[in-house]
Amino acid sequence: MPLHRGSLSRGAVARHDTEGQRLGHDLGAAGGAGRLRRCDGRRAQRRAEGGPRDYAQIPALVERSKIRVANFCSDIDARLAEVPFVAGEHFSAADITTLMTVDFATRALNLQISTESVALKRWYDAVAARPNAAA
Repeated sequence: MPLHRGSLSRGAVARHDTEGQRLGHDLGAAGGAGRLRRCDGRRAQRRAEGGPRDYAQIPALVERSKIRVANFCSDIDARLAEVPFVAGEHFSAADITTLMTVDFATRALNLQISTESVALKRWYDAVAARPNAAA
């Protein structure tokens, strides 16, 4: 399926399904947690995945995902207690992907960085304040 940039908001990607119906994924102005949106403006509700087919969410998988994100944050916090950046002494692509993961968790899953995750919070505040982080 070809990808098209069209009249959707900044960062949005639209694609055509097999019936030619245009669907879009609105990532929002900051490129953060997205909402699936049909190009006619109707939002898809209670969908597990984007695309032309409806798949019901499985509540147990949502809960498992929250546990996995909490474990990820705990592991990253332990790593960041040892080094200033995810991959070591210098900012890298690992920091960019980790920032995106934490942003998704805090926005889409409505999770917060634990007050116990001091190193993660320090790192997040520093990396999120970088000029290109808001792009």
